[in-house]
Amino acid sequence: MNKTIFFYSFASVTFAIVVAVIIGLFVADETLGFILVMIFGGGGGALIAHYGIERGRRARKREQSSQ
Repeated sequence: MNKTIFFYSFASVTFAIVVAVIIGLFVADETLGFILVMIFGGGGGALIAHYGIERGRRARKREQSSQ
């Protein structure tokens, strides 16, 4: 696996966990907390992972064109 893709995949999971912990500390209602985690944690994590995949593709294209 490309190091760039791995880094951003790891960062997306870490981001989602951190958001879940922060929301869990401040939101008393379980349902509202779950909804907020799904929106912010999952959405933000997905954006980070998508950006990492795109960067990995560009890096692979640069490697192939330089050879």
